[in-house]
Amino acid sequence: MSKLCVLRGRSKFKDQKLVIEFLKCGPKEANKWGHCCKHSDDSVCVDPIECELFTYYNPRFTWRTVIIGHAYIEPVKGGKRKTVGTLLADIIDRETIRDVWYDHMCAVSPIHLLIAGTLFDRQGYMDPELYDDEIKKGSGVFGKEIGEGRLLHLESIVVDKDYRRQGIGAKLMSGLHKVAKKEQVSFIFAFPDTETQDFVACARSVGYRHVARTRVIAYAVDQQHPSRKLDKSLDPEPFAYYHQAHLFDYSTPVCLVISRYIPKFAVQILQKFPLDTDWTERDDGGMTPLHLAAKGISPELLMFLLSKETTYACIHQRTTFGDTPLTALKSSARRVRDMPMGIPAPNLDNWRGYAEDYVECYKLLISAMNEPWDEELEKRVRFGCSCGHCLEGVMSPRVKFYILAYIYESARIIKTRWGAETNENIAKVVSGIFAHLPPTLSDVSSEEPFQRGFATLLEYIGICLEENEIPTADKVGKKLDWYRDMGEGEDTQRYLNLGGTINDALSYLFAGCCYKTWSAVFKELDEAKEIPHCDNDDLITPVRLFACGTMETERPKSTLESIPLDAVLGQMVDMLTGYHF
Repeated sequence: MSKLCVLRGRSKFKDQKLVIEFLKCGPKEANKWGHCCKHSDDSVCVDPIECELFTYYNPRFTWRTVIIGHAYIEPVKGGKRKTVGTLLADIIDRETIRDVWYDHMCAVSPIHLLIAGTLFDRQGYMDPELYDDEIKKGSGVFGKEIGEGRLLHLESIVVDKDYRRQGIGAKLMSGLHKVAKKEQVSFIFAFPDTETQDFVACARSVGYRHVARTRVIAYAVDQQHPSRKLDKSLDPEPFAYYHQAHLFDYSTPVCLVISRYIPKFAVQILQKFPLDTDWTERDDGGMTPLHLAAKGISPELLMFLLSKETTYACIHQRTTFGDTPLTALKSSARRVRDMPMGIPAPNLDNWRGYAEDYVECYKLLISAMNEPWDEELEKRVRFGCSCGHCLEGVMSPRVKFYILAYIYESARIIKTRWGAETNENIAKVVSGIFAHLPPTLSDVSSEEPFQRGFATLLEYIGICLEENEIPTADKVGKKLDWYRDMGEGEDTQRYLNLGGTINDALSYLFAGCCYKTWSAVFKELDEAKEIPHCDNDDLITPVRLFACGTMETERPKSTLESIPLDAVLGQMVDMLTGYHF
């Protein structure tokens, strides 16, 4: 038996034996055992099964574990066994790649990307529309819990033609369920092809159910999960997707014009339509002119259509996919943000918020729905806040928590450097904290008054955040003036007198590369896990620009830039591990 075997079982099959065997290869197995087949010299495989496993395993993807299952027929009295079925799956360690979720899923395979884009947002959490929207959620048995923990993807299962409809496929899937339980994975996902109805029927018979009204099916390992109690006859069929791809196939007059011409010319043509034109026409997918204008993020067209009284009948109307004009607008905008070139953006470092056209379209539709529009809502719309609690519409509660944790731990470590419990490691980490400063401060940045003042300044910035204000140099400056009037803040004043600035502290806190490093530690805290998810949880660049403005060009570059920042932060992360707030 292979040393990579993770599960093996035998059962009777007519007058023979059926053996189900699963092999697993992840970073741990690859590093421990490796693979010794050398195909460059046309030599025979030492173990063809292991060879197949290592073919699918990619050492670059340290967050992915490959699983292969085989079904063998063995004669009872001995003889050569025969492979009659195979299964291919993989486990994705989602927590380690949330910052680059779409990018990594795209790197594995198009099917992985399909699942990632269909069910999850850019951080791997379940799309709220799929469990909040009454129409899109389908049976509603799957909720946001499928966006947590590791993910097991069933990529393919093939049974020899002569052995189909004899339970072999079901036994392979049953074996995979046992592997999932052993590996502490809660959910198994599959994205079946439209032509594999036999597989879908088999999967539903063993407990797989559709996630919302999508084509993705999932299996909950926990027998008490609602999906395991849902009768397969009550599992709704997925929405038809055809209408999302036929943008230029409209046959209804108004939609045809909107789809064929740029908004300016489309409005000019539509203005010449007769007075009795049906502005509420629907195509086979339920798409109306209002949906199409919203989908195209066109304020000119929306304004024109909403000038027609009959159009208001479409404002709450849904397509067969469950979209209202407003949700169609949001979906298009999210694709523009997350997939600007048609492929997932690795990060949103260059994103500065939605364009004015999107904000204007949103405002027009909200007003048509007789809902209020104010400055706070405009900020949330502009930056894509989905939780309703982002500071200035851009800093999510999670980002706020991370930065506050970083502030107080940084201040604590700096002050420990000058206390009785200091040691060489703490001194080294503190030196790294001040490595971002310009060379003009190199003589004073290692002195106690400078570092203590910097630590206190960080705490004042934290107070601004706790008062629900994104800290800027002006706001923190006013806070310092208030403390000075109260007779406090002497150490911070000494820091400023020595040449330090408020912007130096803000630059330290909001550097994008730093954020991704230390947030990896804080996200494991229980307090962080309880914070509701928001689409802005990975937006640090817009927050930095809001807090720091263009101050990054106001200082000469540090001569310490050659020091690997990740190395310094890594030492700090090691110190932070285990601390709770």
